Amino acid sequence: MQKAFIKKATYKEIPYIAELLVELFSIEKDFTIDKHRHINALKILLDEPLAIAIVAVIDEQIVGFASMQRVISTATGGYSGLIEDVIIKNDFRSHGIGNMLIDRLINEAKKLSYKRVQLLCDMSNHNAQQFYFKKSFVQSSMQGYYLTLP
Repeated sequence: MQKAFIKKATYKEIPYIAELLVELFSIEKDFTIDKHRHINALKILLDEPLAIAIVAVIDEQIVGFASMQRVISTATGGYSGLIEDVIIKNDFRSHGIGNMLIDRLINEAKKLSYKRVQLLCDMSNHNAQQFYFKKSFVQSSMQGYYLTLP
């Protein structure tokens, strides 16, 4: 297997990223799979100048995806990066690709002078939780809530 490389996501990769999101949302209990919605959101994400969307590629195949969006943190007094949708194809996990994706997002956040990066993780996804702990993320005492709007 060739070594993975990380690059900025493009429109032509949206169908492949959408497939990865299907895999992710099959793990996460809060979300339902709706490929049409995922594709629409990816188009918005790629058009957003302050968002970062990256893919991991091996042998011209998209095997991973992650994104980060800018938010304002009143707690830290500056910008923060909200990391979303970190997913690696099941067959390519435990090969360092998640490390490459997260490291790239953290480096981008540092370049942009963000004060912090943050993310949410499904409480039942123990493998992801262990991964984030190894990457020095600290579990928050806060609990996430959301309200779906029409």
